[in-house]
Amino acid sequence: MNKLKIGMRYGKKQRGMALVMVLWFIALLSILALGFSKSTRSDINITRNLLDAARAGHLAEAAIEKGIHLLLSAEQEALEPLILGNPASFSLDGVTLTYWIQDENGKVDINQAPAELIEGLLRSIEVTETDMEAVRDAILDWRDADDLRLLKGAESREYREAGREMMPANAPFRDIAELQHVLGITPELYKKLVPHITVHSFSNEINPDVASREVLMALPDVSRSEVDDMILARKEVSDDQPLAVIPGLSGVSNWVSETTGPVYTLRGQAVLPSGALAARKRTIWIPDEQGDTPYYVLNSGPDDSRTDSGEAIE
Repeated sequence: MNKLKIGMRYGKKQRGMALVMVLWFIALLSILALGFSKSTRSDINITRNLLDAARAGHLAEAAIEKGIHLLLSAEQEALEPLILGNPASFSLDGVTLTYWIQDENGKVDINQAPAELIEGLLRSIEVTETDMEAVRDAILDWRDADDLRLLKGAESREYREAGREMMPANAPFRDIAELQHVLGITPELYKKLVPHITVHSFSNEINPDVASREVLMALPDVSRSEVDDMILARKEVSDDQPLAVIPGLSGVSNWVSETTGPVYTLRGQAVLPSGALAARKRTIWIPDEQGDTPYYVLNSGPDDSRTDSGEAIE
């Protein structure tokens, strides 16, 4: 009898341990299932975000293609608001796309601009006087052919003392990205400069009809009120309100020209309903005689010169 009681107690203990193990196993499976569920949702969200980003990028490129089509085939009257920098929008696949066209003649050519124009541009984007002089001279030192340092500038010795690996080219800038290596050019300053500089106009003058406010304010002795009037008039350009009605600027004849093209920078932007945003830019050259290739791409890539709202930075 005692053996029977002992066996029954042992059997109950075994069943209890088995039940505990089963409960622990169920709990473990639940934890694993919960983790797998969260991981799956995370993977789905990541995949969705990647797909949205890719779609937005392709749509931003489509906006640029629309602008190029207008440059190549549209009537000049239809292009005037675009070349002046006004954004244009259209709908594609349920998404509103926006594009801008900039004539490179409306920018400051960092290879050709004299010190006064570079200085004026730095002032117009609110660089302090001390920093302005140093950056101005460093730009001039970078592009000139000698290793003689300007008063506030920088040549090889200053770059070595600053721990820089890249020395001044003592040659014209190959592209505006090279400006990032100039002593005194911070990432913040470079981002401010990018929309207003070029290496493609090959001129020390600018076309005021296609220049940004910052570039117009860079002109020596320019009148702020005249610049305000010009910007306001340009925003109202249309087929019924042609370019001819835009007021001019006085006292700047030595700094301006009426040259347009053949190099343009196009920017495209797409914002999906999910909030995914992509911005692209492309600089193209349209030759006078168009053969099998109507235009050539000089550079392309992401565009950092747009705000989160999609408005052009002016």
